[in-house]
Amino acid sequence: MQAWAKASPRNLKPVLEKIQATWDITISSDTLKRLLKALKMTWRRMRRVCANTPPAAEYAQKRAQLESLEDLDSEGLIDLYYIDEVGFTLVPGEHVIHWGMKNNQVDG
Repeated sequence: MQAWAKASPRNLKPVLEKIQATWDITISSDTLKRLLKALKMTWRRMRRVCANTPPAAEYAQKRAQLESLEDLDSEGLIDLYYIDEVGFTLVPGEHVIHWGMKNNQVDG
């Protein structure tokens, strides 16, 4: 079950389906969460933070550019997407939530 939870850390539905297919039993998502916690797994949110603070002038310039792009997006003139090394999203600052092992820090 740990490997299945690691394979789909943000969604437990595939894990429940594999349990049903493998052992021919149906369990609730709450039961699965209790089992994963008993296996020393935790449900966590990765916080996305910058490693270093950019210089104030550079940050102010980029913030102004972003605000002008957000204004264009709100007027419907462009479609604005946010992207980083992890992937892209339509929502800025979205946190990633996943199952992971206790005492195993994951940087977002």
